[in-house]
Amino acid sequence: ISFAFNYAKEGYVLDWKTDLRWVDLDKPWWDHDFSENMAMAGKLFAMTGDISHLSIGATFCMIFNKNLFDQYLIDYPYQTVKDGSWTFETFAGIVRTASVDLDGDGKMTPENDLYGITMGIWDIPVQTFYSAGDRVITIDDNGVPSLTPFNERTVDIFLKFFDLVENYNCYINGIDPAYEGNMFRESRAFFTGASMGSLVNLRDMESDIGIIPAPKYNESTERYYALVDAGQNVFAVPITAGDPERTSVILEALCAEGYRSVVPVFFEEALQVKYTRDDESAAMLEIIRDGRIFDYGYYDATISWDLSYIGRNLCEPANRDFASFYASREKQAEKNLEELYEQYLNG
Repeated sequence: ISFAFNYAKEGYVLDWKTDLRWVDLDKPWWDHDFSENMAMAGKLFAMTGDISHLSIGATFCMIFNKNLFDQYLIDYPYQTVKDGSWTFETFAGIVRTASVDLDGDGKMTPENDLYGITMGIWDIPVQTFYSAGDRVITIDDNGVPSLTPFNERTVDIFLKFFDLVENYNCYINGIDPAYEGNMFRESRAFFTGASMGSLVNLRDMESDIGIIPAPKYNESTERYYALVDAGQNVFAVPITAGDPERTSVILEALCAEGYRSVVPVFFEEALQVKYTRDDESAAMLEIIRDGRIFDYGYYDATISWDLSYIGRNLCEPANRDFASFYASREKQAEKNLEELYEQYLNG
């Protein structure tokens, strides 16, 4: 994804709003959240939608071990999700009570004990920032960008997040001592993070699993927001394209056909049938898909690498004071964003 934005800054790609005549971004096969939140200065240099299944496949979700929930008499979160009360505090409450020193040696080790959650630094920590629908960069209706990662909600969610992870209930792969196994597959973690597309990797897991969205910030949060990771496909058209009108026809046709025949097979047959094990998980996938969120600030890390991947970088023990972490990087990020906006305006 980042390459598309780098090409845009250099003036190497066409504008989807003005140069690709037969692309209709109002159609349901294009991702509207993407087009609305990537159009800086009214210009849109990359696009995605049902032209690629990864627009859905790269969406974040969470998985829980149903066997462990049964063993420790914990209710599955499905109804809580449906009720709109699957919040970070509800989730954290389960994690806090769901760790066991299995070998009885008085300490928690990833090789031997049962954790509330196992996570990588690129999944749940990154997704947590988006739990209230916030974005690193917000682009208003006039195409003017603002740096918006720091507010009362985001400060609060990271306070809650680090209150949770700074105890023995959580294992963060990449921060904690390296563990070569897979704790979740070995049924030694109640939760883990994943992308929809990666669910295929758990088809042969012995323990039964369930799929749920990441928790909301609080019950008043509008949706269960789910970040679409940068490891997906976006499409850009080089300025050297000999016939942009013809190219636009092909792009529109490919995306429309993806909407009609490719994505339904991927979502309804692969994700909801082959990769899930119960009807409730299939219903959860619908909720997750409806909450997809795209963030210019996450996809274009040149504005501020540290702020683009806030959750990941805050996991480093030296960075866990969000206020000071942000304050030390705000001025340069604001400068970079202002220069980028001027470049888009005048490019």
